[in-house]
Amino acid sequence: MKIRCSKCNFEDEGNFCSNCGAVLQEKTITKEKFKPINQVEDDIEYWLTRLREGKSTISIGGEAPVILKRDEVSYTVIMDIHLIEPRSIRTGMYGGPSLRLTKFLGITLGGFCAESHEELEKIDKGVLVLTNKRVIFCGSKRSVNIDLRKIISIEPFKDAIAVKRVGRDKPQYFMGIDKIMLVITVGDEKYERPLSGRMMKYQIEGVIKQLQ
Repeated sequence: MKIRCSKCNFEDEGNFCSNCGAVLQEKTITKEKFKPINQVEDDIEYWLTRLREGKSTISIGGEAPVILKRDEVSYTVIMDIHLIEPRSIRTGMYGGPSLRLTKFLGITLGGFCAESHEELEKIDKGVLVLTNKRVIFCGSKRSVNIDLRKIISIEPFKDAIAVKRVGRDKPQYFMGIDKIMLVITVGDEKYERPLSGRMMKYQIEGVIKQLQ
């Protein structure tokens, strides 16, 4: 690999410049930057596939701040997670013509027209824990305990997951997971990536496969 001399700009190989004799200073680059982009992407996809199949796990966060059940093992503990839930908001107004009865009194003919829509509301902030049996959220005001076998679907986002389960019509959102940085190991290679909703979804799906 040729290196550009910092003194004369001559490109040469070895430890010394053959043009001026100066020491060649080679810049350090990571393996990830040196590897072809397609190879890096293939390595990450391979790791994600193993994660989804339950052949790999994301172990971060240390000891879980919850009482674990018998034979229950904690995999992932993430601090400062927001619990978000959909809320139905009703707005409306009275419609129809107005009729003035006196100088100070009037009435509106017609009915009340109401519309309903959903908004996402932050409910609490706390710790999200994934074990081999449950997804657990522990906040100052609310606690959520989800049996993995009752999960219907998981929708991933860049910084969150939305979990829908049996017995509850609307999903619950857990936001803020991207603050965690992971070191992904594939063979001899290591890649640093922020934890994403897709990774967390595959992690949960992989753990569920181990229950089947």
